Amino acid sequence: SSLGGISIYLTGSSGNRYYYAHLEFITDGVRGGTAVDAGDVLGGVGTTGNAPAWLPMLHFQYAPPGSDWINPYPLAKSLCG
Repeated sequence: SSLGGISIYLTGSSGNRYYYAHLEFITDGVRGGTAVDAGDVLGGVGTTGNAPAWLPMLHFQYAPPGSDWINPYPLAKSLCG
């Protein structure tokens, strides 16, 4: 998209949805319908879309099954300790 630039939408086997935006590239072999595992490199942090050219970033969103997008910080904090 023009806002998110190079982006990836994922849906996990549990129904969780994930969105990664402003990527510089998507890893070869990652495309629609591709299964990925925890720890797989999906792409590289970048400055595409409306991200400032001087500030590489990753925009991450999370939506549990049947829900709209929510703040991903509590999930990230619980997973990272």
